[in-house]
Formats: sequence, C-alpha cells, structure tokens
Amino acid sequence: MTSLPIGTQEHGFANYNSRIANQPGQQTIHGGQHIYLKDNRSSVQSTTHAGICISVPFATVTTYAERSELSQQLEEKLGKSHPGKKLAHAVAVIGLGGTGKTQLVLRYIEQHEQEYDSILWIDARSKETVRSRFERCCRVLGLPIEQASEQGRLCDSPSVQAVHQWLRCRSVTQRWMMIIDNADKLDWGVKTIIPQGQAGSVIVTSQDSHVSQMLGRGSQVVRVEEMSADEARTVLLNAVSEDLRSASEELLSTTTQLVDTLDRLALAVDLAGARIGSDVDEGAKAHDAMQRYIADFQHH
Repeated sequence: MTSLPIGTQEHGFANYNSRIANQPGQQTIHGGQHIYLKDNRSSVQSTTHAGICISVPFATVTTYAERSELSQQLEEKLGKSHPGKKLAHAVAVIGLGGTGKTQLVLRYIEQHEQEYDSILWIDARSKETVRSRFERCCRVLGLPIEQASEQGRLCDSPSVQAVHQWLRCRSVTQRWMMIIDNADKLDWGVKTIIPQGQAGSVIVTSQDSHVSQMLGRGSQVVRVEEMSADEARTVLLNAVSEDLRSASEELLSTTTQLVDTLDRLALAVDLAGARIGSDVDEGAKAHDAMQRYIADFQHH
C-alpha cells in the first residue's frame, strides 16, 4: 500500500482545508463543518426554522477530477428503491482507504443537493466521532437533548434518538439523506445508528465489503478502486494550473511517473498535488517540483 513521505500528509491536509474554508455561502463551525440553508445560505438559524438542513463537512477539492463512470453508478443506484419499507434508498460505497470514496459522495451532493430537503453527514470512524456528529446535528436542527453519559449503547443516546425521530417524521415529500462516512469498523454497532424513514436515503462509505449486508438485502453497492491514469494525471496537473491536453511531453512523462508511484490512489495523488502546488506557488517549476516529490517519496 502506498504511504506518503513524512510530513506530507499534514502539509497536504493544511492546503486541503485552506482551499475550502472560504467558499461562498458556507459558514464554518466547530472544526470545519460547513452548514448552510438550501435556498438562503446566510443563516444557520433560518435552516432550523425552515426544517431544512444541508450539512456537509467540506467541499470537493479544487483539483477534483471527474470520475464519470463512478458518479453515474452512484446516481443510478440511488435511484433504485430499497425493497424494505424502512428506507427509500440505501447504497454502500466500498473501497480501500484513500481511493476517493468520500470525495465521490461529496461530488454527488454538490450536483444533487437541490433534490433533498436535508442532508446530514456522520463521521463513523469511532463511537466518539459518531456521538459528536449526532450532537452537532441536534444543535443545527434545533432539537433539544438531555446531557447524556458516554456509557451505554450509542443508539440509545439522546442525540441519536432525537435525530432519528426527526428523520422518521419527515413526510414522503421531504426527502432527506444521511451519509455515514468512514464506517470501516463494524464491530461497535454502527448498524444501530442507521436511520429509518420512507423519505430517506442512506450512503455508507467503508473499507469493509460486509457493510452492504448491514444495510439489508437489496441495498446497492458502488465499488471504488484506484483512479484511471488520466483521472490521476488531471488531479496533479490541475494542482499546478496545467491541462492534460496542453502540457509538455516532459511534464506529462513526469506526471505519469508520479501517479504510478502513488498507485493512482486518489488521496495520495491529491496530497501530492497540494504539496507540489504549494511549491509551484512559491516559484518552483512544476516538473522540478514533481521530481523532488518522487525523490522524497522513494527516500522515505
């Protein structure tokens, strides 16, 4: 599995966050989550009053390369009705870490948010992150909750119960979506936090292929693997303000060498792009910056 040179991840994520922090119409609260009203994005409080909430942690990176085939798959599978009566649609997005599952889902939201009244995002890396995100959802939705102990089952916590109840009460015309991201460990009961409601769609991203069973028989699956060569090269070239069609042969050759070195994993390529783009902003030539990155990567 590809690993990144020491310090590259931190540098990459710092650049990643800075690229999205000041996008129009977004208000950053509590650690970078962006919350906005669908039709009037000037007030979180209005979101609560209107019963509408589009809450996502961040936007797709500015260097995002369209993954048209995967995006089409996700759209199609979210259009298929769940055979049970507990949800309208359920999709598991499965793939190794760093393949771009989260970015794919974010892209879907950016393109389809007008189809939903409410979109809630839950970070499922651990029970602690789940508890924190449900509590945040309650604050955003204006739902009163009691102070809860961290002991006991997560599904019984007041915040989870309150959000689940709010979603169940949505009418069939009030379409909502919940994304349960990074559900890589299933042994602590992540299944119990999946909401129900006839107007609801749920997307779960995970490295564990068994997550589709958690969503029930008839749920849909999208498998995310490494990027194509053109997709990966596009990300890197976008980071240095170059274009796949007009870049020099020398730059294309170095770009190809780098993305192959990174196994064309979306996260690794994006972090490399953030580092290289920063070097170019400081005056380095794109070709030279990529060569240095390759040397650093191979050294570590």
